[in-house]
Amino acid sequence: MKDFRGVLLVEYRQLVFGIFTTVGLGALGLFVASYKNNEPQFLFLFITVLCAVVLFILHTLEHYAKEPIITALKKKIREQEESISIERESFRSVKYLMENYEVLRLAPEVIEGSEFEKYRFALDSFTENDNYSALTAMNINPLLDVYNVVYYEYEKASGILKSKTRVLHPDHLATLTGRDIEIRQGQIGTIFAEGENIFVNDLNGSDPKARSMCNSNSRDYDRKLYKSIAGVIVNDEQTNEKIGVLAVTTNKIGKFTRKSLDILDMHGRFISALKKQI
Repeated sequence: MKDFRGVLLVEYRQLVFGIFTTVGLGALGLFVASYKNNEPQFLFLFITVLCAVVLFILHTLEHYAKEPIITALKKKIREQEESISIERESFRSVKYLMENYEVLRLAPEVIEGSEFEKYRFALDSFTENDNYSALTAMNINPLLDVYNVVYYEYEKASGILKSKTRVLHPDHLATLTGRDIEIRQGQIGTIFAEGENIFVNDLNGSDPKARSMCNSNSRDYDRKLYKSIAGVIVNDEQTNEKIGVLAVTTNKIGKFTRKSLDILDMHGRFISALKKQI
């Protein structure tokens, strides 16, 4: 704001200077011409053109002097808009957590059905009911973003993470069964091996946390559909042992924040509570 006031001050000074210069020199020219009785119209025209040239030069200098300041102001405005967007997303996430924590905590006690049906309910809660709008709270547009919500469970006998259930955007190319993943393979396998909840907002870019599938387990559509991921460890409710990974992916970069992990973690605890009943 200080820089902006400085620009206005310079502009006003130059405007006043230009007005006084034009009027003063014009009056002086008329006076001299009248006094010497020597073609006042030509001299006045000359003085006016000279003043116009001077004002043009001043305006040009002023433009180049203000340009870096204006550029800096535009940058600050963009940063403020980004900050407001982040705050808005954070508000949505906190609101979702506050509204749904108790609902999800108590839900396992009343849900009946097979293992698949219970896990399916846990993931359907991301998309089907306004009270469980987890995708929206995680800054994902359920209509425009090609999302994938999946729960992988660790199978001790084989040492493999197996896809138990998933919810996909209608335009997603993956199958509902999903692929088996080895420990430390790709992003899911790495999350489970390291036991750390993470989000990666550019899986195909230079993010040091990004991990790719080995060629034998990759798909042609991976780079197109998996650009951002948020994943959390699901622990056994009683032993606190790692039992799986709950993850969300989208085909857009820059989708997730720490708040996204909070929402996923809450749903991961929900899955853990369901697991106790199976």
